[in-house]
Amino acid sequence: NVPILLLLSGNSALNRPVAEVSRPLLVTNIYIIVAWAAFFISNEPLRWCFIVAAFSMYAWASYDMANWVFTFRAASRADFPARNLRCALTIGLILVFFVYGMVYLAGLLDLINPRHELIFWVTANVAVKLFFLILFVGIRASQFYDLLVTLVKLKVLPLDQLMPHDFEQLQGGADEPLMD
Repeated sequence: NVPILLLLSGNSALNRPVAEVSRPLLVTNIYIIVAWAAFFISNEPLRWCFIVAAFSMYAWASYDMANWVFTFRAASRADFPARNLRCALTIGLILVFFVYGMVYLAGLLDLINPRHELIFWVTANVAVKLFFLILFVGIRASQFYDLLVTLVKLKVLPLDQLMPHDFEQLQGGADEPLMD
């Protein structure tokens, strides 16, 4: 799921090339595996080396992701469809991964019990994906809205062709009711 979120955020929302998105995507997948592997290491110093390495890789990937935002903002027009929402999406993803890291640490240090940790992971997994889905729909909707407005302004698609002249056109004729 993480690779999909990173691709959508970097490539689809911020128009970053796949080559630019690939490094944080790869680093993120590696730090997830390293953090997971730390659970199975009984040697405490070695375990903490893995944990520090995982958080260092998180910082590196987050830095790259933040650079996506700066590059996108510098390259895009101020009136680009959903420009701020696109940037907020990537910054939000960085923050979500930070919260995930804090919950991971809390579970590792027994600051929260396993049941509460499991509830968090299940709830956050669904809620974050649903929230980001809503944001992507908003971005797409703003693109199509801007395109439609541009077409009307340029008279490529005259407004009188988009709007019915009377309610009979909406109903399909005077004898057909709009609703049964």
